[in-house]
Amino acid sequence: MNNIVKAIKQGLRLNEPLASDVIAGSLVLDSDFPGFRGHFPGNPILPGACLIEAAVQLISCGTGKALLLAEVERVKFFSPVKPGEEVKLDFNIEYLPDAISAKGTMMSGDRKICTMKLKMTAGCCAG
Repeated sequence: MNNIVKAIKQGLRLNEPLASDVIAGSLVLDSDFPGFRGHFPGNPILPGACLIEAAVQLISCGTGKALLLAEVERVKFFSPVKPGEEVKLDFNIEYLPDAISAKGTMMSGDRKICTMKLKMTAGCCAG
């Protein structure tokens, strides 16, 4: 899993902040991304777990905090992500006493990829 997280971090780009409670960025993962292997042979699509991890990593970067996923409150996937496709991530952040809540959308062009609401807590991570 560390290779997957490392590759997701490398594929993420954080946008300049527009507001203190908004974090946005983009994700592009090439066909050599390890998450595409076996998912699915001949028709690679990005696993949903990788999209969730991309959100956690983007929000960690945007807040300057090492965060760990505590809860997936809601997630809905609408459309698959292919290798090399640019995905825009937009999240509204709410700082809770013991966690960060993030509600957001991922898009590729005009196509909605997914919506999700996550809860993250401070953690320690390698890499």
